[in-house]
Amino acid sequence: MAISHKLTAREVQTAKGPGVLFDGGGLYLQIKPSGAKSWFYRATLFGKRTDLGLGSLADLPLAKARAKRDEYRAIILQGKDPREVWGRSSPSFREIAAETFEARRGKWSSEGHAQRWWASLEHDVLPRIGRREIASLAHGDMLSALNPIWQKKPDTARRIAQRLRAIFDWAKAKGHYVGENPVTSALIALGGQRPQIQHRAAMDWQAVPAFYSALERQEGIAAIAHRFLILTAARAGEALGARWAEIEGDIWIIPAERMKMQRAHRVPLSGPALECLELVRGMGADLVFPSPARGHAAERPMVSNALTAVRRRMGVEGVTTHGFRTTFRTWAADSARAPREVAELSLAHLTGSAVERAYQRSDLIDQRRDLLDAWARYLTGASGDVVRLVR
Repeated sequence: MAISHKLTAREVQTAKGPGVLFDGGGLYLQIKPSGAKSWFYRATLFGKRTDLGLGSLADLPLAKARAKRDEYRAIILQGKDPREVWGRSSPSFREIAAETFEARRGKWSSEGHAQRWWASLEHDVLPRIGRREIASLAHGDMLSALNPIWQKKPDTARRIAQRLRAIFDWAKAKGHYVGENPVTSALIALGGQRPQIQHRAAMDWQAVPAFYSALERQEGIAAIAHRFLILTAARAGEALGARWAEIEGDIWIIPAERMKMQRAHRVPLSGPALECLELVRGMGADLVFPSPARGHAAERPMVSNALTAVRRRMGVEGVTTHGFRTTFRTWAADSARAPREVAELSLAHLTGSAVERAYQRSDLIDQRRDLLDAWARYLTGASGDVVRLVR
C-alpha cells in the first residue's frame, strides 16, 4: 500500500517548534523547544504502541528518514524488534534514572533524602523495568510498577510516581523519549487512593526523660546527634546536616536552602544542646555530625538510619525519628502550656494567615529560648514532671 506523504523537504527544514509534525505511515518529526529536530516511528510492536527513535534531522534528511521507517516496518512484519536488529536505540531506564538522580542530587538538602530517592527505585521499580530501553516504555509499564503499591503504600507510591515523572522528563529533554510522559496517563488509570490517616509513631512525652537518660549512656557520634535532635526539636535532615558555620554562640542559624519551608530559622541552644556540640567538636571540619563511614573523599552528613540504629541497639522499637517533634509539641501543649505560636515556631511551622504573618515578623526567639530551656530541663531531670512556663 502506497503511503501518502504530508511533508516536503522545505517544510521540514523551516518548521518551527516546539511540536510534532506527521509525515505519514507512522513517521513523525519532533521539534524541541531548543529547535533540535529528530524523527520517530510510531508502530505497533508485539501488540503495543511503541515510539521508535530513528535519529536527528541532521543525520536523516526526509528521504532517508522515510527509508529507515520502511526498514523498521519490514522488520516488525517479520515478528522482530528492529532495535534488536539494528542495535539498541536508546539507553536503559536504569541509566536514565541514574542520570536524573545525579543531576538533582546537588539540589537536595540532605544525603538521607538522596538515599531514600534511589532506594525507592531499587526496591519497587528497577527490578521490573531497569534493564528495559527507556524509549520502549509506555503507560502500561508505569501501571505495572505503581499498581502493586498504589493502595497498599500510598505515600511511597506518590513519591515514586513523582520520581518516575522526573526521569521521563529528563529522558525527553535529552532526546531519549518522545511523546507524552507515560506517568501522566498511568496516574489517571490508577485513580484516587483510599484516604488514610497516618501519624508518625511518637514516644509519649512522659516516657522521654527515661529514654534520654539511657541515650546519654550510649557511645558514639550517632547517639550524641540523636540527643541534639531531640533537644532542638529539629527535623533529621536539619540536625544531621548542621554545619559549624551555622553555630553563632548559643544560636544555631539554619539557612533557607536547608529548611523545608525555604525560610532561614534560628534555633536557641540550651545548655545540654551546647554540651552535645562540645562532645563532637573537632570530629568534622565543616559538618557537626559527619558520617563515620569511611571511603569518601569529602565529609558526608550522617544519615537518619544511624539514629534508628541507636534506638534499635537500645531495644526501643515502634517510634520514628521524626516522631520526637510530635513528642515535643505534645509536651509543649500538655505540660508547658506554651502559647501555640511559640510552640509552632519552635518547630519552624508557619502560623496564622498571610496577612497576620505580614504584620507579625518576630520569630519570638526569647520565648522559644524559654521553651527549649524548659524542654531540656525536663529531658535531663532538672525539673519536676510538670513544667509551667513563666508568662
